[in-house]
Amino acid sequence: LARNSKKSLKGDELDGNDLIRSVIYRFQAASVISKYSQDVANGTEHAMSSESQGLSDAAIKAKSDRVLNHSLGEMYRHFFLQKKDDAACMEELLNSIDSTEATGVNASLTSKRPTAMAIGKHKLSKLVLFLVKSKGQGRLTEREFVSFWGPRIYLSIYESSQEAKSVNVIWPYMRAVVATQAIAALCIGIFLSTALLSYTQRFPERCDAATVGLLLGIGEGAGVVVIFAKSYLSGRKYKESTNNLLLGILKAIVARPLNVPFVLFVASLCSMLFSVDNFAVAVTFQMIYSAVNDLAVSLMNELIGTSIPSEKFKYYQGIGQWLRRLGNMVTAILGPIFFGIDERLPFLFFGAIVFVWAVMIWFLMYMHADRIQQSIAYTSSESDEKDEGENKSCIAESVVEPFVPFLETSSTPWHVLEQRYYSLNKDRLEEELNSLKKASVDISLMEHRIRRIAAALEVEKDQRRALEDRMYARVSTTESEGTNAASNLGEVI
Repeated sequence: LARNSKKSLKGDELDGNDLIRSVIYRFQAASVISKYSQDVANGTEHAMSSESQGLSDAAIKAKSDRVLNHSLGEMYRHFFLQKKDDAACMEELLNSIDSTEATGVNASLTSKRPTAMAIGKHKLSKLVLFLVKSKGQGRLTEREFVSFWGPRIYLSIYESSQEAKSVNVIWPYMRAVVATQAIAALCIGIFLSTALLSYTQRFPERCDAATVGLLLGIGEGAGVVVIFAKSYLSGRKYKESTNNLLLGILKAIVARPLNVPFVLFVASLCSMLFSVDNFAVAVTFQMIYSAVNDLAVSLMNELIGTSIPSEKFKYYQGIGQWLRRLGNMVTAILGPIFFGIDERLPFLFFGAIVFVWAVMIWFLMYMHADRIQQSIAYTSSESDEKDEGENKSCIAESVVEPFVPFLETSSTPWHVLEQRYYSLNKDRLEEELNSLKKASVDISLMEHRIRRIAAALEVEKDQRRALEDRMYARVSTTESEGTNAASNLGEVI
């Protein structure tokens, strides 16, 4: 099998591990096709329960598995490009699987009913082909073959590791986080477009172009130090929880997701305070802003990468980068215009916008975190509930209330809490957040089930005819025996 795979790669170069996976996928494909064909041969016995849960999610993951697609493509080319009759090709495939399993546990693809009532291999091939074809007309294409068997094979292999651990929905607050790329860029853009003008016009005796460039360079250097420190300290998080309320709040602020609105608060305040007519104050807040500028972008990318499904990350990250450039363009145009009206206006205006947006982001995250905590609380033990109640009585003050749902993030990563919440409420969340996708999946499943029932009824029809033929043959034999007995009796008389 590996030798044949190397000969038919067709530009899709696979390494040794991929070739081994390809062989495994082929054996698994034979097993899945065999089991599916047996269910079809059994008629209405498993017609409504043959499809596994999670097939739609497996279809998304199987589509991106190039080794699986390559293996099924080779299987299709081997069996279906040799002849013009798809039914004969499918029969050859089933015969190949049947002969392979003859020495194993499963001895035949036919049903477990009496042999006289079981449908033939040729009829079974036509029924399986009828189910695999999505369009129902013309020849079976490689795309139809791969798209039908791929999700079933993928699910049969990885089903045990997919116990709702991966989140397959887009949380509502994440769309606001993606849009935050543009809002955060307002402060970034206003410093890039107007900081030089502000320094030289507000403090002409203290600053020239070279001095401003030095100050901005020192600020960017501070940003490098902050990013390095963040990368160093990120590996030391989530070691143990704490009973100290203040320390827990501080840990929650620097953890996901609160670190995003918190850094936006810092950036917006630095932007507004930079407009103070004091050189030392302006330099101080410009340095602080430059230090947290790149940190805000890094934290947003980190939150998007961990809380958005992997197959959606590329799309939403691309949208975020596009919005970020849009924000830079807006401030590049409006910044000098506002500065011409008033020297402090661009920093106050765009800083206020970012501050208000950060408040809104915090509120959305608060509502989401509160729902997570309420849902997870139902599964906690009685002792945990008692401790939680005592803690809540101690932190009932309104000052710490906005931090309460996020205290768990001081010891548990945010995306892990979201995964627990999703696993506990998977059906409801998919119904609420993936309604359009669920509707399209339901229609697709309904169409397949209708075709599956049609195939099952066709099997039952053939089996009923076989049973009628046996009954008719039996009755005819009995009548002929009775006629012969009567004639013999008449001769004797």
